[in-house]
Amino acid sequence: MLYFNLNGVIGEKTNDQSFYKNVIGEYCSPLTDYTYQFERSLINLEHLIQKNVYGTMEAYWDVSRVLYPLQEIGLSSESKFSVNDFESLVNAKLPESTFKYLYLNEIGYLISNVQSVVNSILQVLGSFFEEFNDQLLAVLPVDGYRVVSSPRITALISKLNSVIISLGSLLDYAAKLVYEVENLRVSFSSYQKLECYKHDIKHGKRKLLRLNELSGSLFESESSSLTFLKEMRNKIIHDGFLDVNPQVYELRENGELKERFILLPDLNSSGKFEKHGSRSNFYSHETKLNIEIINLVKEIFERFGKTVEELLKLVK
Repeated sequence: MLYFNLNGVIGEKTNDQSFYKNVIGEYCSPLTDYTYQFERSLINLEHLIQKNVYGTMEAYWDVSRVLYPLQEIGLSSESKFSVNDFESLVNAKLPESTFKYLYLNEIGYLISNVQSVVNSILQVLGSFFEEFNDQLLAVLPVDGYRVVSSPRITALISKLNSVIISLGSLLDYAAKLVYEVENLRVSFSSYQKLECYKHDIKHGKRKLLRLNELSGSLFESESSSLTFLKEMRNKIIHDGFLDVNPQVYELRENGELKERFILLPDLNSSGKFEKHGSRSNFYSHETKLNIEIINLVKEIFERFGKTVEELLKLVK
């Protein structure tokens, strides 16, 4: 089996986090185990919320069999209803069970978005490493160290940027989900937006969460990894890239590729970029982003898993 390794050299597995493709073309690595764990936990969470709102799962399924056509209106391209159609529907005098069902649809949609973000992170990361391992990524191989920049490398590094932005989205989705679970609705006399959207909950408003500062969760203010993620996300959003020139370094010996890497600007102990004046791209630590991104994803996933565990306890 061919592995897409973190050092950019395709072939035998060189790291316990290397990626490979399965028989249906999905990118896999040990990180993939988290997706199965999250899927089970989030399904359990959704079922517990449904039971909490309807009293029993049987009651929920009885209503669901009748109201199933409503679940995708305004949430999915599978529904062709207009906003005016939906407004007319929810402004009509509807039974409480229908408003409950619409509410649970929207929580389910929030949970589904979380699962999609997690899957997207892993698949884009796998795609990045497959191309990062391409022997023809840098043409005209030259022995020794060299730096390579090209339109293809710019597009390649954009994949890493996408992963970092999606990790930031996971923080925001987690904050929304926690707030909603902590404030589950008890009155269903009318249609209302989710509480997390009423209060525009994002990770930056984590102080509104009862789980704020929970050890090992996504809401610890002293976590250098969470600070690091936010620093990178903000730099990408405002500056476009982490480096002024998207580029890859590689080492060859006798024409054979030995290593590729992307340098990450220096960080201080709190996870923030080292800065002086207008300058924030210092590289004295020679930190490799292609390695650090795996460590960061792993920690964020572990913290997300801890967060979901606590949500399950809250709903039970």
